[in-house]
Amino acid sequence: MTEKTLIVICIALLLLVVLLLLVLISRKPKSAQNGNDTGIDAVKEKLDKLGGVADYTNKAITSLGSMTEYRLNNMQKTVGEQLRYVAENNQRALDEIRRTVNDKLSETLESKLTESYSVIQQRLEAVYRGIGEVQSLAASVSDIKKVFSNVKLRGTWGRVGNSQISGRRFAYLATVKDTNDTSYQFGKNMDQTYGTTAIDEYAVDVTWEIADKTNIGLDMRLLNNKFNLQFDAFKESRKGIYLRRTSIPSYFGMINNPYGNIGKVENKGIEMSVSYANSWRDWSLSVMGNYSFNRNKVLEDDSTVAYPWQKTIGNKVDQRFGLIALGLFESPEEIAAAPVQVGDTRPGDSRYKDINGDGKIDEYDKVPIGWGSVPEIVYGFGFSVGWKGLSLSAMFQGAAHVDAILSGEGVLPFAQGSSRGNLLSNITDRWTEANPRQDVFYPRLSIGNMNMNYEASTWWLKNTSYLRLKNIELSYTLPDRWMKRIHINNARIFIQGVNLLTFSKFKLWDVELGDGRGAKYPNIGSVSLGINFNF
Repeated sequence: MTEKTLIVICIALLLLVVLLLLVLISRKPKSAQNGNDTGIDAVKEKLDKLGGVADYTNKAITSLGSMTEYRLNNMQKTVGEQLRYVAENNQRALDEIRRTVNDKLSETLESKLTESYSVIQQRLEAVYRGIGEVQSLAASVSDIKKVFSNVKLRGTWGRVGNSQISGRRFAYLATVKDTNDTSYQFGKNMDQTYGTTAIDEYAVDVTWEIADKTNIGLDMRLLNNKFNLQFDAFKESRKGIYLRRTSIPSYFGMINNPYGNIGKVENKGIEMSVSYANSWRDWSLSVMGNYSFNRNKVLEDDSTVAYPWQKTIGNKVDQRFGLIALGLFESPEEIAAAPVQVGDTRPGDSRYKDINGDGKIDEYDKVPIGWGSVPEIVYGFGFSVGWKGLSLSAMFQGAAHVDAILSGEGVLPFAQGSSRGNLLSNITDRWTEANPRQDVFYPRLSIGNMNMNYEASTWWLKNTSYLRLKNIELSYTLPDRWMKRIHINNARIFIQGVNLLTFSKFKLWDVELGDGRGAKYPNIGSVSLGINFNF
């Protein structure tokens, strides 16, 4: 509520009080109607007092109005001064804000412009560098084209069948057998025989083997076709392999277990070949090499075994199984403390590991041994260097991850008794009481197979890895000017050697013959000298 409103209300209240007093004065009391002079005097006295009050009131109102007007004027003046002060302050603040904003905007704009110019400059420099890199890359690509050429990536997949399967022919037909093999015996002394006719081979529903073959290859030429590279990775999964079942027990009553498509084998590996050929002036040079790695694994078959280490599944096809040789017995006490071995066991005989821990050495202690007679790694390399008409060339061949296990009377002395057999030149390298070494080639010799010395074991397993110089040739081509005189196109004189040098730890026979006793003709080494004429 404002001050003016309060003044108006006070004036209204005073006027109301004056009107009430006038109403009271105009009313005549009963005592005055009876001509009481005392009451009239009293009334006059009250009127005089009211008149004084009214004068005082008028003065108060006048003074209040003057004061109100003064205060209003002062208030107006004060409000005006305050408004001017506020306006001036606002103007100064606005000017300050305007200057600050302008300064900030100028500073920010300048900073942003500087930063933008810097970024733009950096981007332009990056673009210039990129252009330079692109140009360099283009030059590099051009150089790469000169280095790499005729790059090819190959891939094939196919499914083939195999009808060339071993085993029984016409397996879809059953055969009947009527021989003594199918008879049975009866009687008190089992001396009565009754012949029968029985099924010899059961008919089975068989199909071709199925092989899924996958190959990924890379062909590449480098250095202006002077260097050639060829790489292949392959995998073959063969299923439905035709095998005779082995899991059918003998008490089932079959003469022969039936065949079936029950085998599965995986074969995978890599092949790589490289070659380099170049010539300059009177010189020429060529180098070549190849490498092959191949590993197979049995995935499924029908074999049943007593112990996990006897499984064929997970091993190679035709995996060897044999005993683990621990050396040679040195004393009767050592023999007595060792697992029991069959035969006449003496000091100098082979000692084997009891794999299943049953206290005896038998077929259940045979485990997978060796790489096998077929090498997993086959490689070769060679070179040819020429100067004018003179040329020298050589070719090497090697194999690794391959071994042989010795067997047969041709290499195991007196295995068939004293009347037949064969002795190799290393027969002196054997255990004797006078030569009780552990690193001898032969254990204690005996007449016949009287003990377990000739069992298939790691003792007879020999590494047959090798590197062989398959061919070397030195030749000279006669000058054309000489040949023209005698009407010959060209003539070449040469000397050639085949299988001249072999590097291998195996020395008993030709290392390429593999398992057994070496009862095959070895690869023949030869040297040839000759001359070739072309008319």
